[in-house]
Amino acid sequence: MRRWMVLPALVTLGVILPPGIHALTINETTLPSNEGYYFATQQFDPTDNGDFYFLYQSGLEKFWANNPNQQGLQDVGTEPLLSIATIPGSGYYNQGVLAVAGDSYISLANSTDPANYYIFFYVAAVSTSSVTIDWIYGPTAPADLAPEPGSALLLAGGLGGMAVAVRRRKMLGRGRRS
Repeated sequence: MRRWMVLPALVTLGVILPPGIHALTINETTLPSNEGYYFATQQFDPTDNGDFYFLYQSGLEKFWANNPNQQGLQDVGTEPLLSIATIPGSGYYNQGVLAVAGDSYISLANSTDPANYYIFFYVAAVSTSSVTIDWIYGPTAPADLAPEPGSALLLAGGLGGMAVAVRRRKMLGRGRRS
């Protein structure tokens, strides 16, 4: 393969994932009622510990963060998960935040985790026995990590097209000199 064909792919990868930047991973987990979950280790805890837990009680589905080392969470509304751009400095609740399908949330990570880590999550489905969430764990709001939709395709197409144009020009230039 010629160098001009490989170059756009290498440049594209270098621009999309520069050194020190990790790929954004969205996980999906179903949390059973009355069972905690540690997002850093992706482990369930049947004692309601972890970062927070889901509980169906008195006819309502809610998230709770009222056990030792749990720090609270808040509903940020219908904001898409990858569009969450700011992390509120206050407004986190420990006592029963309503679980609403279609809403996104921010939870402070367990106090035993690294400082300033969060769980950003979206409620995909909720029932009396469990809640299914799509989530991201980390120190940075998802919108700061996620590339703009289509940016990789546009960048690759633009660089590829430029490489083809340069190649054609060289070929045409050589043809005129002969």
